[in-house]
Order: sequence, then C-alpha cells, then structure tokens
Amino acid sequence: MALREREKTLENIVRLKRAELQSPDPDVAAVREDLEAQLCGTVPRSWAARLLGVSHTALNKRIASGDVPVVLTKEGRKEVPIPPLLDLFEQVDGHRQRGHHRLHALTPAITEARGRADEPVAPAP
Repeated sequence: MALREREKTLENIVRLKRAELQSPDPDVAAVREDLEAQLCGTVPRSWAARLLGVSHTALNKRIASGDVPVVLTKEGRKEVPIPPLLDLFEQVDGHRQRGHHRLHALTPAITEARGRADEPVAPAP
C-alpha cells in the first residue's frame, strides 16, 4: 500500500471511530478493526504527531515519559499503536473544542488520562 493510501486509511479509521462513538455498531467496529490490521495496528510517530496536531518533539517527550505507548515493529522502528492513539486523539480534540490552545491541548488530555488511571477500580461483583 502506497504511503498516501496508508495515510488515507488512518483518516478513515478516525472517521469510523467517531461514528462508532456516536452510535455503536458492530459492523462499523469490524471495518475499523480490519483497516487497523491493514496498517499492522501501528502508525509512525510522525503520523501520530500530525494527527494529534503536535510537534514530533512534543510527542516524543510524551513517549519518553510513558504517557503515549509505542511498540517496536519487526523493522525496529518505534510506532504508536492505533487504539490508544485514537483515544488520545478524541481527548485532545475535545480539549481543543473546549477552547484550549491548539498546541497545548495534549497536556490537559494527558493529565486527565493520568487522573483516570489513578482512580481506584471497583472490584467485580
């Protein structure tokens, strides 16, 4: 798959995830998961930074701090797994829509995610 086709596939994955959030549909989820598999489940860090609307440097700082996960591909590159990237994208986009500065929406989204991670989990019944 050509580079531009792969980037278009990521854009379509984002659109399908949004449709899924608005109206859960197992068929939409299945198509999204298939498209993610076509991208081998990860995207280059530069794509992730572009999707989030942040610099590559800002994303790398968040990766180094452990706030954004990466996996090592079989080619030896560090790439961002698509599912957590989509979740982070929705959080960042939400912060931007609430008026956070375009370049600083990643920080409140990460802070919010850390807060959720620190919340105690209720035991299963």
